[in-house]
Amino acid sequence: MPEDIRTIIISPHLDDVALSLGGALLTEFFAKPILVINVFTESRHARFPSRPLDEPGITRMRSAEDDLFFSRLKVCKLDLGLPDAQLSLSRHQHTFPLIRLSSALGGHPFTAFRLPPQIESKIPRTAKLPFLLKAARVDTDFSLLRGKLLSLIGRFPRTTLVSPLGLGIHPDHLVVAEVCRSLESNAARTYYYEDLPYAAGYPLRRIAWHARVFNARLEPVPVDIEGLLERKIENLMIYRSQLRRRRMDQVRAYAQRVSPGSACERLWRPRLRP
Repeated sequence: MPEDIRTIIISPHLDDVALSLGGALLTEFFAKPILVINVFTESRHARFPSRPLDEPGITRMRSAEDDLFFSRLKVCKLDLGLPDAQLSLSRHQHTFPLIRLSSALGGHPFTAFRLPPQIESKIPRTAKLPFLLKAARVDTDFSLLRGKLLSLIGRFPRTTLVSPLGLGIHPDHLVVAEVCRSLESNAARTYYYEDLPYAAGYPLRRIAWHARVFNARLEPVPVDIEGLLERKIENLMIYRSQLRRRRMDQVRAYAQRVSPGSACERLWRPRLRP
């Protein structure tokens, strides 16, 4: 690891940064050296495995894809080795029910327990997100991850912290987003990225709403990737166990929807206090 890390980017899973920030990493937007921290890296999830694999085999395969991606971009990475939500649930390791709560409230369907639509639809969105973020703070992974990040930021006090925004209310993304929000005052600067592929299913006004509820001080920061979009797509092909052409088309269409006539990835940052 370099001695003077300038940017720490947090990725819940092994492909999230490539999907959401694969263009920005090809620009000079983030100060270097850059360290990407992959949090939930133990997994049983491979959408398109090349052959039948057990859980350790899937984790190794996904990690090898990620190694190739970041070596191509000359970015350092650190895997924390925590089990992702699906694996944690299958092992009965999650003592606090954030996974079940997010599923019940219309997030990623990890469990069979969902509130009946006539009940779930009556809970205002303005209540769901704050409730789940509070639940994330008492999740077992919150204090563990916060301690590790606080230690790293302490070593590199000039660092910029880059976090997912938590779109899609995926429990792993929510925990990471809430940890980073709690550390804004410890970092020199904080940015939040729009979680792809979830962001592709959101109207732009819904993303703006989510950002305001998450942190009322956030303002959008577009990163122009028009000349780099196809390189981003090419690099995403490294993740063969997870991604196919349909996902690439979603990523391309979203970048062009955020910036009609061009292509952008969009970040959000807290406005400076007057």
